[in-house]
Amino acid sequence: MSNENHVLNGILFEIYFNSYGDFRSNKTKKYYFEEVINLRKNLTLEKSFDFINLLLISTQYPLIYFPKQTDEILDINIIATEKEKTNDFEENQKCQIINSIMYNNIDITKQIAELHRYGLKTKKDVIQNIANFLTAPVSLIDIHCEIELTSIRFEKDIYDDLF
Repeated sequence: MSNENHVLNGILFEIYFNSYGDFRSNKTKKYYFEEVINLRKNLTLEKSFDFINLLLISTQYPLIYFPKQTDEILDINIIATEKEKTNDFEENQKCQIINSIMYNNIDITKQIAELHRYGLKTKKDVIQNIANFLTAPVSLIDIHCEIELTSIRFEKDIYDDLF
């Protein structure tokens, strides 16, 4: 048996590349991503994941997860400060203001802020958005921050630079 599944090859290709073969970068397809990416641990499908990894390596895009059989934790370093902000009901509320989100020494703060446009977010929301941005399994995202992240905001000036 060749340990290659052409249907899975096509699904993986479609996640990362469009019909012209152009890399989707941070606009990869996320539908059923977790279910598909969990197949990476199945030894009988190893060649399909080798196939997609060769294509991903050729893109030289540093902000993408390479699916591997063995789990590799993705360390995310967040710098945040705690402040009191007024919420929509004119009440003071403690929140954490994200100053920086780093992955592999690359600042992804603005990209994640764009995904967090409205309202307060939880640590779980941040993890989900980082996983989506990196096209990575949620279970592999490990946040490192000196303060507890419970009610997260981004400063308005980050949003101003987005548009």
